[in-house]
Amino acid sequence: MKKLSIGLFIVAVGLGTFYFSTKGKKIFIGNNEEAQTSVAKREFQVHFIKKGEKQSIAYGMKLKIQYDLYLVDRNRPDLKGKLIESRKYTGDKKGQVFTQGAYLSGIEHALLQMNEDSEAWVFIPWEEGYGEKSVGDGLVPGKHDLVAIIKVY
Repeated sequence: MKKLSIGLFIVAVGLGTFYFSTKGKKIFIGNNEEAQTSVAKREFQVHFIKKGEKQSIAYGMKLKIQYDLYLVDRNRPDLKGKLIESRKYTGDKKGQVFTQGAYLSGIEHALLQMNEDSEAWVFIPWEEGYGEKSVGDGLVPGKHDLVAIIKVY
């Protein structure tokens, strides 16, 4: 089994499984073939690192949202390439109102599948990311898929 340490996470690949291990807990993602096929087809995916037990997220709720957004690097088992955006919540203690259009489409799509007090690994196809054209003076190439680690509390 091959292990790669990446900050707070350890990604283990081998024996037909693909999972994150964080703080001693393994979070099953799927077998290598399923995960690779899904990514190869560029399908939107949400895999929970921590599934919250609180209320499901909806537009209009006050939330504290933070995330790290990466370019996809298919040479890494976790797909996390260059970090392109990191949002840490620093606002009001009660949170900010979650409104449609405030985030990338893929981030919103993931948030609407999450509960409060959740954390997730998300694969975002370019159509739900930054689109066809390069943005940020080439920071994000056109038609480039993304991976996000999203935390809502």
